[in-house]
Order: sequence, then structure tokens, then C-alpha cells
Amino acid sequence: MNNRKASKLFLIISLITVVVACTGPIQNSSSSEPNPEYTQYPYYRVTSDQYSQYYTWLSSLSNQEFEQQIDIVKQQNSSLSQQIKLALLYAHRNSPVRNVHRSQKILASQLDLLSEHPQLGWLEVMNDQMKDAIRWQNRYEELESKFENAEQSSMQLQIEIDKLNGQLKQLTQLEQQLHDNK
Repeated sequence: MNNRKASKLFLIISLITVVVACTGPIQNSSSSEPNPEYTQYPYYRVTSDQYSQYYTWLSSLSNQEFEQQIDIVKQQNSSLSQQIKLALLYAHRNSPVRNVHRSQKILASQLDLLSEHPQLGWLEVMNDQMKDAIRWQNRYEELESKFENAEQSSMQLQIEIDKLNGQLKQLTQLEQQLHDNK
């Protein structure tokens, strides 16, 4: 269980690092009012250079709003921007339909079509992070399976040891009875 938490923590930290690294310097605003573009609901309009901001905006959504956002994006045309947004929706840690495999597959298919996209580097890093997350998830599942097999084998061996101890006890009692009858 600790390995699962560790791998999830690694994934979250990796994705946050990518998002923070790609957003550029934080600009302080003189007003404390939130930017209406970020708080606009139910649809966040994204230009091709704002995917990191979109990903950050997703963190503010409730599960219901997240599901509505997924439905909205799915209903849009299947443009490059919409596909990347869909990949980000599947990749987000708060997503009720989180599926890193699907997200990576969508993003990889879109990267094949890109050559001069303003956020190509960010999207490639995101894709690499998802590949790493999938690799770590697969490794975790492999180790978890090995651990379960080892635990099951250990339990079977303990049962055999208990049986052998019982037989040894019976033999010792039998030997004692034979020794007492002489």
C-alpha cells in the first residue's frame, strides 16, 4: 500500500513540476479579484499557449463541474486543442475519470501531428511524464503481484509447518507412550 501511495505521490509531484515549469513566471496582480477567464464556468476557453493554465484551472473544479467539463470537451469538435484538453482532463489528479493510459494515448496521437506548435515542448514533457507514470504504475502492479504471490506462498508454507509440527507432536507423544510402556 505504501508503494501505491509513493507512486501516486511521484506522479502528482511530476505533473505539478511540469505544470509549474511551463507556466513561466508568476505575475502579481494589483487587484485581488480572480481573473474571470479562469473562473468562467462551465467552459474554459483555451488558446494554444494556455494549456498549463487550463490544467491549473481544473484543480478548482468540483467533481460535478469536472464531469460537466469532460462532457463539454467531448461534445466539441475534435480539433487539436480539444484533444489536448481531453488528454489533460484524463491526466488530472482530481479527475473522476482519471486514466493516464488514455490521456497518454490521446496526447501521443496529437504530438504526431504537431511540428511547430507553440507549446510543443510542454506537451512533449507532459507526454513523457505520463509515460513515466504508466511505467511506474506497471512496475508497482508487477511488484504488488509478486508480493501477493510471495505472501500466499508464505501462508502455504506456514500451514505445512503447522501440519509438520502437529505430526511431530503426535510422534513425540507416541514415542513417549511407547517409552512409558516398557
